[in-house]
Amino acid sequence: VSQSRYSNGIEDDLIGSILSQARHTIESACNISLIDRTLEVYLDEYIGYLPLGPIDSDSWTVNSGTVDKKGFSYPYVNESANANVTYDCKAVFNPDLINAIYELASFWYFRGDMNDRSIPEKVKLVIKRYTRRVFV
Repeated sequence: VSQSRYSNGIEDDLIGSILSQARHTIESACNISLIDRTLEVYLDEYIGYLPLGPIDSDSWTVNSGTVDKKGFSYPYVNESANANVTYDCKAVFNPDLINAIYELASFWYFRGDMNDRSIPEKVKLVIKRYTRRVFV
């Protein structure tokens, strides 16, 4: 967060941290990536969708072990054995999710209790609408 003419810079790091945590919370709840990133995951006897998506299927690399997967953008793993996999996630741009990040960060900031990570109902509704299931 850059310093603006309305800020003395004191809380910029705090606000940046809260926004980052809010984004991470929304990504984890929905199982989608809101930023481009590379993930390395360990899959042993795992069945289900890969964590975060969509993925760049050209980036899929099995570093060790075996993985039987189906699908491209949101692959489903049928079985895996001692597998270490690397793949790139592509950012999903969704205005509803971006607004939910700001809403959640604002809620946490104005509550004043940084240890209370409760989520307001209107953010829960957005999360519910965009959640992808991970486990079967």
